[in-house]
Amino acid sequence: MPSLRVTQFRVLNYRNIDDSGWIPIERVTALVGRNESGKTALLKALHKFNPAIAEPYLPQREFPRDRFAREFKNGKDWPVCQVEFEVDDALRAQLLTEYKSDQLPTHFTCTRYYDGHLTVEFSPQVMEAPLAPDALLQALRRFTTGLADAFTPRAGNPAPGPVPELQALKRTLIEWAVEIESEARPLQSLRSEEGLALLAGVVEEAPKLSAPPAAELLEQLGPSSSINSSGTPTPRASERSMPCSSTRG
Repeated sequence: MPSLRVTQFRVLNYRNIDDSGWIPIERVTALVGRNESGKTALLKALHKFNPAIAEPYLPQREFPRDRFAREFKNGKDWPVCQVEFEVDDALRAQLLTEYKSDQLPTHFTCTRYYDGHLTVEFSPQVMEAPLAPDALLQALRRFTTGLADAFTPRAGNPAPGPVPELQALKRTLIEWAVEIESEARPLQSLRSEEGLALLAGVVEEAPKLSAPPAAELLEQLGPSSSINSSGTPTPRASERSMPCSSTRG
């Protein structure tokens, strides 16, 4: 049956332990030492790594006292316990069948921090396949093309003349999209450091550029606008279906 086996563990920044170093785990493992040398602290830190019942690390009580006031600022910066797991042959064979890859790890190390979050490192390191920016480029092209027609008057129901603020907003959005496209085009992968930074910028900037001014303009335009504040088409009064009325006999 496929399984994972703990091969070694390490405790850091816990009670009287600054760094235990890696401690190998066998079928039988004995901890030998003097009283108050840290044997119980090792086991307690390992227990809290993944307990059956939630039991968080408490930095005020468990971080080394002589260093707490001077060094401890944020729990996310301080690891407490690391555990290395080995992927056995049965599990590796199953993963090879499912993922068709020769880059599957033989070991991985999980690190638990004082704030409770967990990180995982693979050995050998698993390389993610490049993510070409094609989808982002296509989305940007659709965006710029669709934006030009977003407020186009419909035949037989002319809208008021161009609104200067609206035209300025459209120009700003199109220029922004073109700039993003020019930055994305030379990237080999959106998973690269540059690609992730670009995507983070898009997520942060897009709402600031479009939502507030668009909502304000749509409110000013009122029923003459062909889209609503959520960006979906809004039927004009003449196009809305009228409710059927019935006359009682």
